[in-house]
Amino acid sequence: SMAQKAVRLQASVDHLDTLAEAYFQSGQPIEAIQTIRRAILITPLDSDRYPYLLKQFNRFRQGDTDSAPPSFLSFLNNQCTDSNSDLDEEWHYC
Repeated sequence: SMAQKAVRLQASVDHLDTLAEAYFQSGQPIEAIQTIRRAILITPLDSDRYPYLLKQFNRFRQGDTDSAPPSFLSFLNNQCTDSNSDLDEEWHYC
């Protein structure tokens, strides 16, 4: 796919997020979770993008492909924190 090619050329956070969404929507939740984890790992904790990626991670874990992707802009004005640094634990948002 185009998303896979983009990640092969440059594994940016945006490319990884797009690929993860494509995996999720095509019924490949494990690949989606693995891919969004890669994006989370290369994103600084203090980045405005970090809470959005965590929301995507939780969305993929829940497995509801009918759910809408989180709005990145909604996170720009929030200060959210996690309760645990382990991605396998539950994340908490504002």
